[in-house]
Amino acid sequence: MKSLPANISSKEIFLNPDGEYDLDQSNSEWVSEILTELNENSDYESNILQKLSFLKLKFKLEKFHDSNIGETLLLTGKINSTYCTRCIKSLEPMEQNLDFEIFSAFAPENIKTEDAYKDVTETYIKDRIFELYFEEKRKFNLKEMFHEQIFLNVDFFPKIEE
Repeated sequence: MKSLPANISSKEIFLNPDGEYDLDQSNSEWVSEILTELNENSDYESNILQKLSFLKLKFKLEKFHDSNIGETLLLTGKINSTYCTRCIKSLEPMEQNLDFEIFSAFAPENIKTEDAYKDVTETYIKDRIFELYFEEKRKFNLKEMFHEQIFLNVDFFPKIEE
C-alpha cells in the first residue's frame, strides 16, 4: 500500500505488513495539500512550483503496548521538503528546505481526559521522547499530525543570505 488516507483506523494501517510508508505530493492528496500551503507565499507559477518543490514523508507505523497509556501507535520517520517562499527583507523568491526526524505516538482517546495527560504533549516510550497525539473516534489524523510537525519546523522569517 503506497498511500494512506489522512484520517485512518488501525485496521487500515496494518494492511501493509511491514508498516513502512513513503508518501509524497504525487501519491497522496493530503501531502499535496500541505505542500501547497508551504508554497503559499511564493510568487512562482504552478508549473515552476511543481519543478522546484516537493514534500516526502518516509515513516514506519507500529503498535506498542505502553503500561501507562495502553495500546499505542508509534510513528517514526523523516520529513524532507523543498518549498518556495519569499525573503522577508527583499521579497525576492527563494527556496527553503526542511529535513528532520519525527517521533509521534497516537494514544487511545480516553487517555486525554485523565488528569495525568490533560496538559501533556510528549511521552517517553522505548528510550525516546515521542510527541503525543490522541485518537479521535477510533481514528488517527495523520494529516493534522504531519501538518503540525512541519509548521513547527518552518522558518517564518526566511532571509536570503548576503
